[in-house]
Amino acid sequence: MEKLISDLVSLINEKSGENLKVYDVSEITTITKFVFIVTANSNIHAQSLTKYVTDALLENNYGQYLMSKNVETNNPWILVDASDIIFHIFEAESREFYNLEKLYIRGTCLV
Repeated sequence: MEKLISDLVSLINEKSGENLKVYDVSEITTITKFVFIVTANSNIHAQSLTKYVTDALLENNYGQYLMSKNVETNNPWILVDASDIIFHIFEAESREFYNLEKLYIRGTCLV
């Protein structure tokens, strides 16, 4: 799992995801183990990040954990649920408004 998390961090950074935060929340919730929060610079960028992330999960045999392979991408907040890993891909205004970091403050911030 550590390698997959590291690979996903590298992928998001490589694809210009902004202000990436990754939280290990395994000690504070049973819903998931890791939460990624990233800002995209536009709706098109958010859609691209979503595609890269879902493709990487599928390539790493993690596809069976995706709750939906047809993620709604025409939103300022895109959620990709892969069971043990949840991605929140935001446009800047939505990320600031929802401020999800406050929900995960008790988790361990890895990035």
